[in-house]
Amino acid sequence: MHIKNKNIDLFDDDFEITYEDDSFYHYEDSLDVIHSEAIEFEEISEKKPLQPNSGTKISSEFSIYKITQSIVRGISFALILGTGAYLAFYFWKGSAPYGDFSSILTEKNPTLIAFSSVPILLLLFEFFSFFWALTKVNQRHGRKFYKKDIGRGLFSFIFVYITSYISFWIYRIFPTDQEVFYGIRGALEVFGSMHNALFGICLAGVISCLVRKYMPL
Repeated sequence: MHIKNKNIDLFDDDFEITYEDDSFYHYEDSLDVIHSEAIEFEEISEKKPLQPNSGTKISSEFSIYKITQSIVRGISFALILGTGAYLAFYFWKGSAPYGDFSSILTEKNPTLIAFSSVPILLLLFEFFSFFWALTKVNQRHGRKFYKKDIGRGLFSFIFVYITSYISFWIYRIFPTDQEVFYGIRGALEVFGSMHNALFGICLAGVISCLVRKYMPL
């Protein structure tokens, strides 16, 4: 039994398959572009190889920065303590004409008590300034909060030097015929005589505080 193919007449001898678009050629062009880009990347990689120690370099620079920051902070704190120690020593040394500090609690000496009130106030100011300088402020950087050193302690150096310089000129206005004023006059005279030495200490303290305040993060 002979079976006739019903579809044989659908295609003649001039049958030709055609494509409506040139996607095949676009595909070949895409392969050529990818290949050329890969070659360029290899050439760039050969000219500029990766630096495996770049992370180590950044870490080293950050460590140096933190060490420098700690040193500057330490200088500021040492200068505050040094200023307090300098004041205590010279007030103790200059108190001899007004009485003995060791007997201030046992003997009634208005002159020595008045004299002592000035260094006590200054040393208390330096004491609180030291702990104030240790503090930092919270600042926000994006979504993160961090502690920022804004150079606290700057005012203490400025205050000590200015008051010492003023004391050098005004101690003479206090009378000497009354024990209390005589003691205050003597304390201001001692304090005023320190202004030349305090200038260098306080200047160094101001610079250290400004460096702390404006150091980059």
